[in-house]
Amino acid sequence: MNVGENIRKYRKEKGLTQSELAEKTHLATNTIQRYEKGHRQPTMQVLEKIADALGIPVYRLTFNDEESLKAIEKAENILKNFKFVPNDDSEKALNCFKYLLDYLFINWRQNSTDESLINIMNGKMLHDFLTNMLILYNNDTNSNRDI
Repeated sequence: MNVGENIRKYRKEKGLTQSELAEKTHLATNTIQRYEKGHRQPTMQVLEKIADALGIPVYRLTFNDEESLKAIEKAENILKNFKFVPNDDSEKALNCFKYLLDYLFINWRQNSTDESLINIMNGKMLHDFLTNMLILYNNDTNSNRDI
């Protein structure tokens, strides 16, 4: 299944028509139709709207094999229970990390050669993000040892 087929699958599971999904996402009905038929690929922001309207995580729309979905759900559960950043910043960091993963998954699935993906994969942005997460994790771990 591709992204469009997954949109159709979850829309039907929720008992929504294309028009109802379009209304919930503030998109045109024919746009939903094009996504479902694979004539057009939704952006990350649109996928987030659709996933939110369907009450599912974005990765459900981008992955289709059960083994991958189970692995992602397991990782997500670990992340939810793993408070590696102090206080309110943990939720922000988790959301940022999930957004980055969703973006990478979508582009990987579409075999994109988008320069922004290449910049993230090879560039300073991903390195800086992971380095900062490691620093925050180490700081939090060290502060817990002092207690």
